[in-house]
Amino acid sequence: MVVWGGNDGIYANTGGAYDPVAGTWSATTTTGAPSGRQYHTAVWTGSRMVVWGGAGVSLVTTNTGGAYDPEAKSWTPTTLAGAPIARFYHTAVWTGSQMIVWGGRESGSTEVVTHTGGVLDDPDLLGPPTDFHTVTPCRLVDTRDAPGPSGGPILAGGSTRSFPVTGGTCGISSTAVAVSVNLTAVGAVTVGHLILFPGDAAGPPIASNVNFTAGVTRANNAIVSLSGDGTGTIKVKNGSTGAVHFVLDVNGYFE
Repeated sequence: MVVWGGNDGIYANTGGAYDPVAGTWSATTTTGAPSGRQYHTAVWTGSRMVVWGGAGVSLVTTNTGGAYDPEAKSWTPTTLAGAPIARFYHTAVWTGSQMIVWGGRESGSTEVVTHTGGVLDDPDLLGPPTDFHTVTPCRLVDTRDAPGPSGGPILAGGSTRSFPVTGGTCGISSTAVAVSVNLTAVGAVTVGHLILFPGDAAGPPIASNVNFTAGVTRANNAIVSLSGDGTGTIKVKNGSTGAVHFVLDVNGYFE
């Protein structure tokens, strides 16, 4: 869950992301964030939170906004080209590929309401890569194979491990930017979770990819971005106090 903005006496451009598994909050960055406001709208694209519109001091309205990526912990501004008139009390919905805003109040000093709106269609800003290539399901990592080439020792509690995805026997192109995978936790010592994230990321995102309990095998599908530094790596973090084996299979990639 990601929350942002509002007015507690100060028009804020701060917020936080809540991890229900860990029971912890992490602050959203203010670097590149939209200006502080209230009465704005927010939609979730499946990978980012997009906020738009709203009103600041003296109910001065805006038609600016931004997309927050909780994995990268970064903001990207929404374009002003063709944007609807500044407003608040409007409605916004996510269609699966576009954000539609409609209605609302156009000014703070007078009661001007509108029946206008607009559609934000910016694949680079809002959507994941669209070119998907399937591969024959292939095992990238199995820690039970240690000391095999795709194995390594069992993942210790609280530890993180990095491993290459592109350029190996699974046929993942060097131009891939994300992969579709199945992650399985095996032989966990205690309750916990595993998190996948890009190999060059400073830290893991707030959401887990698979949750597990002691001794129970659990699996889940995921789409994971690869490192943007050309190494084509991802990391896995053990969010448990005890060790756990993990198996990672890939079935396709985005570029």
